[in-house]
Amino acid sequence: MATDPPQPPNREPAALYTPEELRASEERFRLATKSAGVGVLDYDVEADRGFWSPETRALLGISESRLMTLAEGFELLHPDDSEHVKGAMTAALDPGGSGAFEEEFRIRRADTGETRWVACRCQTIFEGAAEIQAQVIARRLLDGSN
Repeated sequence: MATDPPQPPNREPAALYTPEELRASEERFRLATKSAGVGVLDYDVEADRGFWSPETRALLGISESRLMTLAEGFELLHPDDSEHVKGAMTAALDPGGSGAFEEEFRIRRADTGETRWVACRCQTIFEGAAEIQAQVIARRLLDGSN
């Protein structure tokens, strides 16, 4: 006789997860992004700052101690791709649009100047008419692919 799968406990929003459950979830997420070779940028648009994961920093050649704004991230774009990528990101940050960004483009690593192709997906979260947060996933493509 089949049984129903276990259901998560019914909790109030303020107490969704215990600290131990959050740590375990964060560790699973960290292992998944590392093994998949993807980097994450969780960007607060209003404050112009974000969490750049170690994988994102490694992909871009940025030291762990360096804080970067989105404009500084744009400086890493390959000159031939810069205008297009900036335009697509501007559109993704427009509350009148979908908030979606999905592009493949070249970057120049901050540490070596090496050119790399990356694939990037972003979804901006809007609150009313203002963008509040952009969640970005990036991964390296094989050299020379586009």
